[in-house]
Amino acid sequence: TPAYVVVEVDTITSTTLPIRIDFTNMKNKYFQVNNVKVTPSVIEIKGPTSLLRELQSLPIAFDMNKIREVGKYSRPLQLEIPEYLIVDTPVVTLSFDIEKREAPV
Repeated sequence: TPAYVVVEVDTITSTTLPIRIDFTNMKNKYFQVNNVKVTPSVIEIKGPTSLLRELQSLPIAFDMNKIREVGKYSRPLQLEIPEYLIVDTPVVTLSFDIEKREAPV
């Protein structure tokens, strides 16, 4: 058994962070994403100060492979919250338009 135990204590705090959408798997080079809106656009998050200090935003990946045609889209997205952190709003709504480009990028 150890002769002593080291205990680290961290304060619990809260902060407001913006939501960042990372569009992934954009395979159609003729598609362009416009008018991106996230509701709510910021989230209050609570947890240990040492963990919150490392965060600048809450990223959410959205798989563009699911999008097949030009149009307006709105999707609820579940936030992926790091361990030991708590949010009051675990789901945000992503809205965006898909438009066709003249030439692929």
